[in-house]
Amino acid sequence: PQAKVKSIKWCRWDEDRCRDPKHRRSAPWNPLGGTRSVGTRSVELAPRNPLRGTRSVGTRSVRNEPSLCAGSALLMTCAKHQMNLSRTRTMSRDLKSVLVTTVLQLEEIDVGLYRGKNYWVPLSRRLFGGQIIGQALVAAAQSVDDHLFAHSLHCYFVRAGDPGIPVLYKVDGIRDGRSFCVRSVKAIQHGEPILVLQASFHMDQPSSLQHQFSMPEFSREVTTEPKRMFWVRARGHIGEGNMKLHGCVAAYISDFSFLGTMLTPYAVKRVKMMASLDHAMWFHNTFRTDEWMLYEVESPWAGGSRGLVQGRLWRRDGVLAASCSQEGLIRLKASKEQSKL
Repeated sequence: PQAKVKSIKWCRWDEDRCRDPKHRRSAPWNPLGGTRSVGTRSVELAPRNPLRGTRSVGTRSVRNEPSLCAGSALLMTCAKHQMNLSRTRTMSRDLKSVLVTTVLQLEEIDVGLYRGKNYWVPLSRRLFGGQIIGQALVAAAQSVDDHLFAHSLHCYFVRAGDPGIPVLYKVDGIRDGRSFCVRSVKAIQHGEPILVLQASFHMDQPSSLQHQFSMPEFSREVTTEPKRMFWVRARGHIGEGNMKLHGCVAAYISDFSFLGTMLTPYAVKRVKMMASLDHAMWFHNTFRTDEWMLYEVESPWAGGSRGLVQGRLWRRDGVLAASCSQEGLIRLKASKEQSKL
C-alpha cells in the first residue's frame, strides 16, 4: 500500500519554511493559487534529481525534499515525496487524454473564438497565469498548420483573472507566410482583456549555425543568490512528435515558482502582493515535457516594487529547450519597528 502523505502548507515567499513542523496544516496549499486537490498526480516539480539521486529545491540538493504533484492534470500541489512508482508507471490515464478534459481544454465557439474550462478557485482569488498562457497558446496553435510550431510568445497580464467565470480566447491572424505565422490572442472576462498574447510559429529548418550556453552544474551549497534550480516533468505520457502539446505544457509550467525567486536572498516575511506583469517565452529545440528537465530560474534585478526573473529549461542531455522571462510586481507590508529595550 502507498505510504500516507503528510500535508505541508507552503509559503510562496520562502519554500524552506515548509520543513518547519509549526507551519503544517491539514491539507496542502496549492502554490499555483491555493487549491487543495487530491487525485491522480500528473505533474512533478522539485523531485528526485534524476542525474544524482537527490531531491532538489533552489540551488542545493538535499534528500527528502518536498515534491510538487498534481491533483488533476497540471494542477500542482505540495506533498512529501513518497510515491508508489509501480502505480505511477501503470496509470491508465495518460497526460494527453487528461489534458483534453482538464486545464488546457478549450471549447470552440466560433472561428477564432474559444472558451476555457476547468478553472479552480485559488486562495488568492486570481487565476494562475500559467494556465491562461497555456490555454492562449492552445488557441493560437489550433489556427496554424500542423508543421508549424511555436518558437516564441510574448504576453501581458493586464487584469486579474476571475476564477468564477470562463475565459474567452479571441484569436486574430496577424501574418501567414511560408515559414512564419503570427497570431494574437486576447483572453477576455467581463468584456475586458485580462491577458494579451502574441505567438510566432515557425517551420523547422536545418541550419549550420548552432550554439548555446552550457548546462549549469548542480550545487549542494546553500546560496543567497536570487537563483533556483529544480527538476520538472509532466506525469504521464505524451510521446514524441507532438511539439504543439509539449509547448503548451511548458508554457503552463513556466510560470510556476517564478517570481518568488527574487525573494531568495532575503528573509522576507511580509509579502503583501505578488503579481505577474508580463511573460515571454522562446522555444529553441525539441523537447518532451513528460521527461525530466532542469528548470533554472534567476533574478538579475529588482527595485521599485518590481523585479525581473529569467528562466531556462534544459533537457537531461544538456540541450537548451526553452527560455523565458517575466517582470513582476511585489509589494511588502510595512515593517513594524522593534523596541530598542
